[in-house]
Amino acid sequence: SQLLRMQLMDQWGDMVDLYDFAGQGKYVAVDISAIWCPPCNDIARAIANGNANAGWGKGPELVHNGDVYWMTILGENNSGRIPTLENLEDWYSDYPDDKVPVFADTESNDYVDTLLDGGWPTIYVFDENLELVAGPTANDFYNALTFLNTLEVGE
Repeated sequence: SQLLRMQLMDQWGDMVDLYDFAGQGKYVAVDISAIWCPPCNDIARAIANGNANAGWGKGPELVHNGDVYWMTILGENNSGRIPTLENLEDWYSDYPDDKVPVFADTESNDYVDTLLDGGWPTIYVFDENLELVAGPTANDFYNALTFLNTLEVGE
C-alpha cells in the first residue's frame, strides 16, 4: 500500500505535499506520534541527537547521516486535539533537526486513522515511491525499526 497523499502543515506553517519526499532514492520513515507520549518524545530526542545508542537501533544514525528520510506526523497535542502551529514549533524547538520535518495531521485525523496501529508511536518505512516496506506486525510492533537495522549507514 502507498502513503496517503495529502498536504500537511509543517513546523514553519507551510503546507507540504508528502510526496515531495518521493523519488529521491531513499527510504522514508513515517512516525505517527503524539505530543503527550513519552516514547514519542524519546525517539524524537534520539533522532535529533543522531544517537544510535538510545535503544532505537540504527534509525537515528541513518537519519542523521541523510541515508533515510524521517518525518514526524503529530496526531495529538496535550489536549488530544490536532496540533496547532505553536505545538509544532514547540516540538521542533525541543527536538531541533533540520532533517526531520514535523507535521500536524489533517483536521479529520486521516493519518492517525489509517496508520496508528495499537499505540504511539507507530512507525513505518516506505520506499522511494512511498510504497510500504515495513510497519508493525503481530510479532514486532517496531518492525520498521528492525528493517532500518538491516541497512548500512552511509550506503
